[in-house]
Amino acid sequence: MNGGSVGMDFLYQVRRFADLDPVHIDGFIFKLHYWFTSTAIFSASLISFAKQYFGDPIECIFDAKHGAEIKAVDAYCWLHSTTNLDTGLMRKLNTLPKIRNPCQGYPMADHDIDTLYYQWVPFFLFFQALIFRLPWNLWRHLEGGKMAEFGLEAKRHLIPEQTSESLAHQYAHFFNGILHHNNIYFWQYVFCESLNVFIVFGMIQLTDKFLNGRFIDYGRRVWEFYWSSESYRADRMNPMCSLFPTVTSCQFPSGALTGNLNVDHAMCVLSLNIINDKIFLIEWFWFITLAFMSLLASFCTFLIIICPRFRRFLIRMKLRSFGAQDVPLINQLLTRCYVGDWFILNLLAKNTTAYMFRRIIKSLTEIIKEQRISKTATISMENLEVKNGV
Repeated sequence: MNGGSVGMDFLYQVRRFADLDPVHIDGFIFKLHYWFTSTAIFSASLISFAKQYFGDPIECIFDAKHGAEIKAVDAYCWLHSTTNLDTGLMRKLNTLPKIRNPCQGYPMADHDIDTLYYQWVPFFLFFQALIFRLPWNLWRHLEGGKMAEFGLEAKRHLIPEQTSESLAHQYAHFFNGILHHNNIYFWQYVFCESLNVFIVFGMIQLTDKFLNGRFIDYGRRVWEFYWSSESYRADRMNPMCSLFPTVTSCQFPSGALTGNLNVDHAMCVLSLNIINDKIFLIEWFWFITLAFMSLLASFCTFLIIICPRFRRFLIRMKLRSFGAQDVPLINQLLTRCYVGDWFILNLLAKNTTAYMFRRIIKSLTEIIKEQRISKTATISMENLEVKNGV
């Protein structure tokens, strides 16, 4: 398989994974979870997978005293994990004038742990990508294509005047037909949005568990390390190397078939970790940012639920070109809407042009006006019949 075909296949898989539905059924923060975050992590998993299974994730050097083959050593050390270099060896390396230890400092005793989790990184990243898509898949199922029933014609910018008027009336009558029947729809969305918040915080904890408890403050430690002075860094281990060392030690047995067990030592270069350390560093900063934005979105949803005035304000922000004479009718329309009806209107604004959305709202106000006149006439007729009967 040549590099060109691998690259094309990589782009094709990412494109398939990242395809967006033309009908908008969610908000911006929701999309950050299932589209941006999930697609970015899926891309990272493909890169890590390609490097691990189509490249050379590990290369070891050693003094072959007992006849061990280098390929066997590479395979053994990769499958059975490696540990940090011995502190004494690192001190000697640091004394050589032309050999720079990229990790600086020396590993602490609690950092001298096995690195078996490296080979699971692409699979863990793929698992993360799938988990971040779960709330959207659930919401798409619960949504049931309600917004798709409105159609996509109102998203076109070049629509003849007569067609746009007819289309606005069509949308308005359809919305009026489902008025006051959308609260369950809205609460299903709120549940899926809350699931996003739970997942991002849960994923931080799960990733910390996967990386042996060294992810929770990973970004903060890296930030402090690189923003410190050279003298400060000289005696301290680089947090990126602590979590994903590029040079490690491996002990492997040889000579077992002769009845004598010999243990050889190798120094291994894990080139894959030059990618992994940056993937998880970016993840740390992004997860923190996404968690903050998700909490902010949840707070806005809370305001939408408890404050009808805030809901009216958000819709009026999309209708800035309406005249002052139309404001009372618009307020009357929005006052009649339950929170689920407001949610449908908000999604309609995302699935139509600004011009068409204003036309739809205007058609809705006309329908309300007609209904009010009809109701007034009906009441007058009933009163007249009562008087005549008396």
